Amino acid sequence: MQKFNLPNIISRLWLRSMQPAHGRFMHFCKKLEDVQAEKLSHYLNTNSNTTYGATFDFAGIKGHLAYASKVPIIEEFEQLRPYIDKIAAGEKNVLTKEEIVFFETTSGSSGKAKWIPYTSRLKGEFQAGLSVWMHELYKKNPAIFSGHQYWSISPAVKDREVTSGGLRIGIQNDLEYLGRLEAWMMGKVMAIPPSISQISEADEFFFHLSVALLAKEDLSFISIWSPTYMLKIQSFIREHLSEILSQLQCGNSRKTMIKRGFEEGNWSVVFPNLQLVSCWTDAQAALWQNDLKALLGNVPIEGKGLLSTEGIVTVPMASGMKALSYHSHFYEFRHQPGGEVFLAHQLERGKTYEVILTTGGGLYRYATSDLVTVSGFLGKVPCFIFEGRKNQTSDLVGEKLTSKHVMEMIQILKDKTGVKAMGLVPVRSENGLGYQLLVVVETECIPSLQQMAEAILSTNPYYAQAIKLGQLQNLQLFHLGEGGDLRLFQYYCQKMVLKEGDAKLPLIFPVDFLDDF
Repeated sequence: MQKFNLPNIISRLWLRSMQPAHGRFMHFCKKLEDVQAEKLSHYLNTNSNTTYGATFDFAGIKGHLAYASKVPIIEEFEQLRPYIDKIAAGEKNVLTKEEIVFFETTSGSSGKAKWIPYTSRLKGEFQAGLSVWMHELYKKNPAIFSGHQYWSISPAVKDREVTSGGLRIGIQNDLEYLGRLEAWMMGKVMAIPPSISQISEADEFFFHLSVALLAKEDLSFISIWSPTYMLKIQSFIREHLSEILSQLQCGNSRKTMIKRGFEEGNWSVVFPNLQLVSCWTDAQAALWQNDLKALLGNVPIEGKGLLSTEGIVTVPMASGMKALSYHSHFYEFRHQPGGEVFLAHQLERGKTYEVILTTGGGLYRYATSDLVTVSGFLGKVPCFIFEGRKNQTSDLVGEKLTSKHVMEMIQILKDKTGVKAMGLVPVRSENGLGYQLLVVVETECIPSLQQMAEAILSTNPYYAQAIKLGQLQNLQLFHLGEGGDLRLFQYYCQKMVLKEGDAKLPLIFPVDFLDDF
């Protein structure tokens, strides 16, 4: 029988507040085309008098064909940069009629940070997807909401910034995606006080986080982004366990339980009420799943829906499928590799598409570079598997190595040898240009590993030709050493000024990236 305590009661109130959104999602899933058409019409009508709306004649657009004809696809964020700069300077009515409340940052392909504008409507669109997810979790296992929860918090990577026009840049924790009431309720359930996110020194941050987390024996749910973040927390606690335990205000039996759990490397011993961990599991994140499963014992892992700073694409359902969050934004899908653009109700099972977003934050036909394959349908709503990113390519001398090919190589190496590879680094040396394959060798080095990896890469004829002509040197192995995968992740976050909790390692790193490693 489920216990009723303060976190459980507040969680139930929170779930009840989100019930209407979940109900609408389930009710209208057979009217996908109508809901999406209404979304587009609302965006166009509401924002027709903005700078962007006037430029592309939103007032004269009736339906998707005209929208696709008159409004260009945003292929690169630099196309939006002039409008973003105007908003940052304090200008109103640029992309949206609604006021921009803050910018959130994300990394750009050029290295320059992208500032994504947030409105109250956009926050509501995220919350609409969150409402469906939370109710689906409850359907799967009500005990997920029986205790305290930990939602991703990362150390501050820099001082809080504001634009010249007074707009805040960046958020520190996931609660800021919620409305004021919902954020207040969830704040009462969180295992970690939000104030911890203001700590910028990494060791101090992880120390306070660890103490607060271990104090919550009733912890029932963990929501993070990258699985590496949880492995980082585990590593930090094991290294500083004695000091952390000295600060814990709990009985000896609890401290004994914690010691045993970390000696065994089993979080289900440390947190006996832990019901679920939610994190990325698709694409490159799949490389960390065995490590995470070993750490969690019998605690199940659920893969995140596809969600980015720019918008939400899918929500996990109790069935295990990830359904399009069709009531959040307006979506278009560009077929790969053909390039034709389709609407959500026109998609076919088994085909792969790039997601294009139109949102309440002022992004219109924004190409995300996220590739998804249709795995099935909920009513008429498509469900997807996330395949990875589209655009990452390395082309030093015409070899055209893609992240997809690198991911295939990494998976084959893992399946055949058990060795975890982390990606490629283009390098320049006295001998010329080439690539290093980053590997974590957990057993004896396998002599054929380099040849095997080179052979896989050489199935790309452009790469094979570059090697044959001496334009590229033969592939080299770079051994990260024990724990090197986590050190690489931390190094990448520091170098790129990213929060550890929500960063993803690339499959192809920048040229000479390891110079300071």
